[in-house]
Amino acid sequence: MQNVVANDEAFSENGKNRWFAKDRPEKMRQLMIDRGCKNDEIATAHRVLTDAFPLCNDRNLLAHGDWWHFDTTADEITVRADRDRNGEEQHRCFSAGTLTEIAERLDALELELWHVKRAIERRASDHDA
Repeated sequence: MQNVVANDEAFSENGKNRWFAKDRPEKMRQLMIDRGCKNDEIATAHRVLTDAFPLCNDRNLLAHGDWWHFDTTADEITVRADRDRNGEEQHRCFSAGTLTEIAERLDALELELWHVKRAIERRASDHDA
């Protein structure tokens, strides 16, 4: 998305453009403003990236944490964080339903961002023609 907005295929490869997830909504919003994106695109991207942040944290815990305990009776998995994080529990339980909800919500947010990206790409190709 950064590369499309910046109209530069290497934009996101530059170290200064690798943003922390917590900063990503605001940095993308500013990039989109600077590049003349439409207000509805900016608002959608900002909201989606903001909504995605806690889900991405869950995803990262699931991907990088230790799958500590399976409770087949409750259909839950306990995941232990790979390192201590200030203010966060070391162990978190996820039900099968919660895992499905996380995946479905991330899919829906990805689709919203794809629509914004596609609109920007179309406008850029119309401008080039």
